[in-house]
Amino acid sequence: MVYTDKQASHINLLAALFLLSSPPATAFLSLINLLSRPVLRAFYTETRDEIDAFYRVFENLQADTFPKIFANCKNLGLKVPESWFRSVLVEQVPFEAACRLWDQVSSFFVCRGDIANEQIVLDGDGYIFRSALAIFGFLEPR
Repeated sequence: MVYTDKQASHINLLAALFLLSSPPATAFLSLINLLSRPVLRAFYTETRDEIDAFYRVFENLQADTFPKIFANCKNLGLKVPESWFRSVLVEQVPFEAACRLWDQVSSFFVCRGDIANEQIVLDGDGYIFRSALAIFGFLEPR
């Protein structure tokens, strides 16, 4: 598979964050495992049917959690950019917040066996959606 420059920049970012928390060989395996997850695989292979299905899931969660924001977005024809999902939200938040989000992701893929590991296992790919919703929750009062 050949990635576009835009996709490669997101993969580089994810790889860098894995390298911050693990040795290179482990970071590489963790990155491969992360990219093989259903959500990221869909967004990186640009499988339009799967991407649309994940957007429907996200929009349903958004409508249930933040109905006003969902209605405003729907009226304006806005949706979350695909880069949010490709970068696992790392580009959308300050570095410190990205590290906190990433602790949850990397603890699962690096397999340290700590408490956070259980949360990401239970949440699976839904963790990405819940994290995106948390950003909306933070911005909602504005």
